[in-house]
Amino acid sequence: MEQKQKYPIVHLHVYKGDRILKDEKGQIVNVNFSHKLPYENVCWKNYFGDPIKGHGGIAKESCRIDVIKITTKNGDLWEDQDKVEKITKEVQEAVNRKKVKPLTPEQQQIADLKEQVAQMAEMMKGQAPKKEAVKEAPKKEVVDEVDEVVEDDIEVLKAEYKKIFKKNPHHRLSSKAIKQKIQEHLNN
Repeated sequence: MEQKQKYPIVHLHVYKGDRILKDEKGQIVNVNFSHKLPYENVCWKNYFGDPIKGHGGIAKESCRIDVIKITTKNGDLWEDQDKVEKITKEVQEAVNRKKVKPLTPEQQQIADLKEQVAQMAEMMKGQAPKKEAVKEAPKKEVVDEVDEVVEDDIEVLKAEYKKIFKKNPHHRLSSKAIKQKIQEHLNN
């Protein structure tokens, strides 16, 4: 006597992120993983949320969830096609569900005012006087004078530094810093 399982096991493939991203080869690069959940169980409600209670669940962080297959506990495919379609539809609705909160009276007033301003701006667009074109003076390029140091000078300074201090200067020291350290040593 075969006993019908109460909850089908839903095999899902979950893609995380705001949207699906693909590389040059067309392969999806989003973090993705396979997941198994028993349908209409506490795990299912925690994952997909409960629309009656109004919480979104964990699936709201996903951009796409594909239903791979629906099986029984033994691993056999679920035979009830109506239930399969219902589960697939429920998964897609859970992913696409957006929380819409009603606006507070203040937020509603702000939205109305923004709409009025946009309408007035649109009306004024046709009536606005045309501005005369103003010729701009050509801009002068300002070039900062930079002390250019030839690589040979730096190498000469490093060699002199090594001769005086018996060690190489720090690799991040500029030519000015090396000159300054040499001068300080010679003055002492």
